[in-house]
Order: sequence, then structure tokens, then C-alpha cells
Amino acid sequence: RVPINNLPSVEQGIKKTRETKSVKLPYGVLKKFSKLPKQEPTTHIRRFSDKIIYEIEMPGVKSEKEISMIKLENSIEVRGIGKNVAYQKIIPINLPVKDYNISKGKLVLELGLKE
Repeated sequence: RVPINNLPSVEQGIKKTRETKSVKLPYGVLKKFSKLPKQEPTTHIRRFSDKIIYEIEMPGVKSEKEISMIKLENSIEVRGIGKNVAYQKIIPINLPVKDYNISKGKLVLELGLKE
């Protein structure tokens, strides 16, 4: 018999995702956002059988601390703060954000499909 403590957990084989409701900017960063000129970022959409990938170009945005994602009733509002510009994009889709990351000025959102 194998002790229960030594059994591999079911979670080890499952890719963990971080479903997010809202990620908000801190007050100081939000204040900076209001002073910068606004620009709508370029987006690219890829649809797969089980998810939708949104790639949002935000040059100058370096970390997740400079990103805000707010789930609205039927859309998702995404904001980012670059060096000299503030980005704002409304994604008119009512799907949960399963995962996100930013690298090289590109925010990648993974949206899960409703079942």
C-alpha cells in the first residue's frame, strides 16, 4: 500500500489558470492615467475551439502593475499606462478572463468560452 501523503495530486497534471474578475490600478497610477493623452491600442483576435486570445498592443507598458482590467456588465475595459500615453480599450464581449500576461508591450488575454 502507498500512503495517501505520497500519492500524486490531481492538480499536478492540470494547468493552473487565474480567472480574474477585476484588476484595478492603484490611486497614484490612476491619477497619472487621467493626465496622459488617451489612445486606443491595436488588437488582434484569435479564436480556438475552447478559448479566444486577445493580443492588445501597448508599447511602453512594462508590467502588470500598469494594467487595469475591469469586468463590466457586457464587456471588459482594459487600461494601460505607457511612458507618454494612456491606452484604453473596451472589449465588447461577455466572457471570463482565464489568464493574462504582458511582455514586450503586448498584453495577451485568454478568454474562456461559456458552456
